[in-house]
Amino acid sequence: MPNVTINRSVVIVRPNQPFVDWIASVQKKLGGDPLSIDLNEEGNAYLIPDESITGAVEAYRFIEKRWKDIFEQFLFEWVMEDSLWPQKRTLKMFREWFELIYAPMTWDLDKGPLEIEEWDDMEFDAPPGLH
Repeated sequence: MPNVTINRSVVIVRPNQPFVDWIASVQKKLGGDPLSIDLNEEGNAYLIPDESITGAVEAYRFIEKRWKDIFEQFLFEWVMEDSLWPQKRTLKMFREWFELIYAPMTWDLDKGPLEIEEWDDMEFDAPPGLH
């Protein structure tokens, strides 16, 4: 196994039940079939600066400074029509709808080069602030 770390920490943002309930309510409004979502298999990982973060509290503050963009990214991933999104989103709501998990060490277990994919080249536009 390679003993290689990268100079980033990770915060995983995982949806909580209120987010799943919102998705279910939108699906019901649209007349679609209810989604089955396993909260243990959902979430996004965000690489954050390693040198300026000394623990979970600082890592969570770093993510929470970007809560609006991250919240919109999750909403967009599930419902692209923003008129269906909750209109009064707050940091308090973000904290209720999502769980943050901090990992201070990021190990690279692949020998291949890291690749970066630019979202600007995708067929759809990413929410503002996440380009």
